[in-house]
Amino acid sequence: MCSKRSAPFPFTGKTTRVIQPAREEKADASKQTRKECYCLSCNFLGDLYTTRGVLSGLCNIVLARVYSHATLEELDREASIPIINGLSDLYHPIQILADFLTLQEHYGYLSGLTVSWIGDGNNVLHSFMMTAAKLGVHLKVATPKVCLFHHWF
Repeated sequence: MCSKRSAPFPFTGKTTRVIQPAREEKADASKQTRKECYCLSCNFLGDLYTTRGVLSGLCNIVLARVYSHATLEELDREASIPIINGLSDLYHPIQILADFLTLQEHYGYLSGLTVSWIGDGNNVLHSFMMTAAKLGVHLKVATPKVCLFHHWF
């Protein structure tokens, strides 16, 4: 499935965890890939209050996939280790990193590029907007009025 990496991996020698609130078929498949390719373990988030108390003592870094962004903020407040947002109702930064990497590889540049978004005003769009602004990408958005994201601002 994945070949051994020739370059040093930044998490070598570190204990990492991916946590998420519930089992999903897609998540189960990606869990196996993460384990084989990146030596990352995946735990399913049970009781947040129990989990947050032991994370810092068990691992060096956590990638959290949560339903509510408030949960992510609470984990970050309580932990003494880095908490990476893997997915929340407000942002989906890992997806956006992959999207912008694909655009960079295809076009060879990002600054000045114009991209159109047609679809829901969701967490992916929110992350796309934030990242596009930082990278100088022009973003044109068409989304139904019922899917507007104004409550996030």
